[in-house]
Amino acid sequence: AQTEQERARINFNYRLEGSVDKSIEYLAQRKDGSTFPILFYAKPVIIEDKPVGLRGFVIDDTERQKSRKTLTQLLQLSKLITNISNRLINSPPDDINQYINEDLKTLLQHFNADIVAYFNLSEQKNHFSIIFDQYKDENNKLLIDLNNIAISEFPWLREQILTNQIIIIDQFTDFPDNAKEELELYQKYKIRNLLILPL
Repeated sequence: AQTEQERARINFNYRLEGSVDKSIEYLAQRKDGSTFPILFYAKPVIIEDKPVGLRGFVIDDTERQKSRKTLTQLLQLSKLITNISNRLINSPPDDINQYINEDLKTLLQHFNADIVAYFNLSEQKNHFSIIFDQYKDENNKLLIDLNNIAISEFPWLREQILTNQIIIIDQFTDFPDNAKEELELYQKYKIRNLLILPL
């Protein structure tokens, strides 16, 4: 990427001198202008005791970066959810609704989310509806209707929920090929990112 050119030039010179011998992370740029992370590794080519160039390789680092980011998110989330669970378990029954809404506000702020909600899956496991929610912008309640959704219409999502999987979607490209219906819903409501956590 253009923003990485100066750093790459400096690294190129260091490698010619033989003073750098490890892979380095860069942002590469596609023809459409979008960027993606890469790992670059190279060693100098020596002819008659003089460096004449570099020989190396470049690796698309997207998946490794995504896995590392996901792991960090899960560790942070695990700690947060543990604290919330302990708080709910020890709260008086009459105050449970108040505590749930307070905890949703905590999650809203932690993830800088637009919406945080508790969903209830029907006994027949064919519909889910919001039972508690918090919005960054209350006007979003009028724009997004996530109540009484037929989960059978979203087979990939249904499988993830029924097998208690944590779902983290940072961008639409994170959806697998068999999640076409879920992607359409994601795009319909212009959802920026999505986290679904079984409780």
